[in-house]
Amino acid sequence: MKSEDPEIPLENLLRSLPFQSPPAGLREQVLAAAHNSTQTAWSRIWPPPAAWMGLAALWLLIAAVSSFLSAPGPRPPQQADLVQSKARASEKPARPTLLAVQLHFRP
Repeated sequence: MKSEDPEIPLENLLRSLPFQSPPAGLREQVLAAAHNSTQTAWSRIWPPPAAWMGLAALWLLIAAVSSFLSAPGPRPPQQADLVQSKARASEKPARPTLLAVQLHFRP
């Protein structure tokens, strides 16, 4: 595109203005303000180490309670278990009370 393009009037206007240098102390003021705002913004986003320690302690507590409360899962039946259960099923108890006792104390 040509610099004289009528579709870009802002660029043409800016080219026609004389360049002025900024004041001498402005650079230091801008950099100091940017440095201060970066530190405060970062400290608002990133939590302090005490928060990380609290979160880790909470995770450990949840893991300990979970492992304490969870019972081991059922083991898959073995061939010997299946044979024993078939043998038990074929036995007839003498009395109904003994059936309840046998069911209660079954390994």
